[in-house]
Amino acid sequence: MSRTTAFLLILTGLFSAAACAQTFFGSVVGTVTDPTGAAIPQATVTLTNLGTSDRRTMQTDADGGYQFVNLTPGQYRLEVEKPGFRRMVREPITVEVQSAVRIDAGMVVGDVSQTVEVSAQTPLLETQNTSLGQVVEARKVLEMPLNGRNVFGLVALVPGVVPGGQSGTTPTGTNPFAWGN
Repeated sequence: MSRTTAFLLILTGLFSAAACAQTFFGSVVGTVTDPTGAAIPQATVTLTNLGTSDRRTMQTDADGGYQFVNLTPGQYRLEVEKPGFRRMVREPITVEVQSAVRIDAGMVVGDVSQTVEVSAQTPLLETQNTSLGQVVEARKVLEMPLNGRNVFGLVALVPGVVPGGQSGTTPTGTNPFAWGN
């Protein structure tokens, strides 16, 4: 095998490994509509990170849609403004790793000086994709006692997970393939 062929194989392997890597970022998407359900184009949407005060501002497109991508996980505040409508504010919005939070903003006709602030809100649902996931806090992972140092014990931290195999014992001396089923 020539050096060029070996180099190309190594280069292909590196790029294919990076292509299937998971991302650290999340996103916030949504649509801005009026009381009749019609889209509001050119509304100003501002997303502010409550932890770092980082602000991102954009205008909605012709369909009233907006999209903030590559957001670091954290708490955010969303503000929507358009002349002729009341200003809408919603916080806190929790963005987690690999999540696409959908916030549809229904604007109310009113004075520019009036503000609609949403304080009691429905839980955020991720409707952008069908994958299920759970973020386990680093503190829980570090302080969790692992019986036999088996990392599959951390899976049981997620609600709705029923561990298979042999629970409560170590995999020493048993079939190790029974542990992640």
